[in-house]
Amino acid sequence: MRSWTASWQQAIPAAASLFGIGLSVELRMPVIARELMATSCKKSRRAVVAYDATAVLSAPLMGQLVWGDLDHIDARKLAILSDADNTSNVSHFSKILSSEVSKIINVPVMSISETNGIAGCIYNMTIPNIDNWRRFAQGSRFGTESLAEIYANPIIAKKVVFNLMDGLIAQYAGGPQSQPNYATHHATLYASRDPVALDAIALKRLEEWRARASLPAIGRLAAYVGFASQLGLGNSALDRIEVRNIGR
Repeated sequence: MRSWTASWQQAIPAAASLFGIGLSVELRMPVIARELMATSCKKSRRAVVAYDATAVLSAPLMGQLVWGDLDHIDARKLAILSDADNTSNVSHFSKILSSEVSKIINVPVMSISETNGIAGCIYNMTIPNIDNWRRFAQGSRFGTESLAEIYANPIIAKKVVFNLMDGLIAQYAGGPQSQPNYATHHATLYASRDPVALDAIALKRLEEWRARASLPAIGRLAAYVGFASQLGLGNSALDRIEVRNIGR
């Protein structure tokens, strides 16, 4: 794992070069599906095209569907279909992620998630890129551990080639929404092929800042980081992670 101070615009090609990743092939970040819908759709059925009906994941945890989720039933139709309800144990991956990109450079922000422990590499590739995601962000142990299983799906795991975490301004509480009162100038970018190692290092640092601010530990909500290591997605053992500072 490498860390250094630079602008992220300069860091992506520089870090990719250090890790031997060529950028001659077009690399695109998956667009956050719900933001895509909010900006490109004006209360029309076009919202559902953001998700791929054939790229499905299921989990034994029901979620309340909202407008924009692929399987959401309009309230007017729901009144007619009296036996139906707007809940589901199914989610769909965004079309951009499932079929429009072949390689991904994952660029998360170094931030706490009040529901999932850390909004890091694993979070950034899962929660923002599926519908019916709220069931995995309820602060429950089951929900958080599910993120590792979602990331392990070949749609994600086989496409992410590099991770660059933006720690220029880190946030240790109130995330992932912006909370300037809990932000700190860290002036560091973390780069690695291993998303689990990045999350483990970032979580350790964020917990240190929380302790200094007399805030409770939040690591229990990030149990999926350790579980991801068990699934072979990376290494979460801090004593087996080497951090190299490559310049300021």
